[in-house]
Amino acid sequence: MYDEWGAGAAFVARGPALIGYALCALALGALTGLLVRRQLPALGVSLALAIVIGQLLEKLRPHLWPTLHGTGQGLPPHAWEVPGRHTAYHPASHFWPIQLLETGIVLAAAALATAAAFTVLRRRTA
Repeated sequence: MYDEWGAGAAFVARGPALIGYALCALALGALTGLLVRRQLPALGVSLALAIVIGQLLEKLRPHLWPTLHGTGQGLPPHAWEVPGRHTAYHPASHFWPIQLLETGIVLAAAALATAAAFTVLRRRTA
């Protein structure tokens, strides 16, 4: 049974990844604002980057944590079945490891964008 705990918006909204995505979008907005120097184009670029990061991580999410293998009939309740030749699934107990790993990836992207923004700002004000 698949209760969609691994689906895009539902997965992100149920844990700290939501805050990570918000911080990443803020950092991307600051960086693109410094690079583009025009509000509306910078908003569009940062929105596009945030969407690309979200879509990329949604595609990578099933592969962030090792799956378990079983038969289609014997899956545990609330298992997230991953498409493939054999029945691979994430049991509900994989929610938090995947959630925290994705949050870490998004926060690392936010840290890189913040560092890049400060580098650009330092070069412009020096």
